[in-house]
Amino acid sequence: ELPLGRDLGAGASGFALLLTANGIGVVLGSLSGARPGGLAEYKRRYIGGAAAVATGLIGMSVLPWYGAALAAFVAFGMGNGLVVVHERLIFQLAIPQRLMGRAFALLDALGAWGFVTAYLVAGLTVSELGSRGAIGVAAGGMGLVVLYALVALRRAAAPVSASESVVGRT
Repeated sequence: ELPLGRDLGAGASGFALLLTANGIGVVLGSLSGARPGGLAEYKRRYIGGAAAVATGLIGMSVLPWYGAALAAFVAFGMGNGLVVVHERLIFQLAIPQRLMGRAFALLDALGAWGFVTAYLVAGLTVSELGSRGAIGVAAGGMGLVVLYALVALRRAAAPVSASESVVGRT
């Protein structure tokens, strides 16, 4: 984000506003998890969120002016919020309760390693392609995630029985 802020001519306060736009998007996207729905609806919201992340990244990579970049950061953040909340709701409906701890441990471990890998690759990519080029590569990667999710979630198992699900329990 910092190299992109610099490319857009944003100073410190402009950079802070880009991150704020992202944060507002994350809050709005995350709140969608409060709406009721079943497994099919959660899958649609997850895919919509992943598509919003890809769209936000595309916008960040090509939009030439700061105001448009703010909108792209909101779209990216909303998609991120949708994905994070709905992947966990999908897990809670699709995975038997007895496997829940292991499933979430694996999800979080893979996510942590994904961040490490992404930061290493991103640094090299920004050095070679610049901030917009690197974000464009990320947009392409996210597009592949959307395509994969469309196939994988269509094939995903039906919800577990109510006695094995943890959704709605307090």
